[in-house]
Amino acid sequence: VTDARHGTHRRMILPQGACGKLPYMSPEIYRNRDAFDGNAIDVWTAGTILFCMVTGNRSYERPHSSDPQFYWMANGIERLIADWGVTITPECLHLLKNMLQIDPRLRFTTKEVLDH
Repeated sequence: VTDARHGTHRRMILPQGACGKLPYMSPEIYRNRDAFDGNAIDVWTAGTILFCMVTGNRSYERPHSSDPQFYWMANGIERLIADWGVTITPECLHLLKNMLQIDPRLRFTTKEVLDH
């Protein structure tokens, strides 16, 4: 698969069942339907760990829009963090938002995370 955004090739992996711990699992692994980019999965998981580190809170119970914590992490992370009274830098918020993009094609790559 060619990634037009970055001009690179990505090796897609066919799903073989959901694996990993739910609070760190990416939505595409949880859905277990389509081939996925392993690097994008790693970025998501690292994003959930970073989220826990900078907020002092757990991420979510399961990566699905029916989970309120997941919904706010994916759609309104600024509000979630503000509601908790947690202060993080704009750069950290930008990094989190891009690591926790629901669409793996829009998610930061490993290189983008390291360059951030």
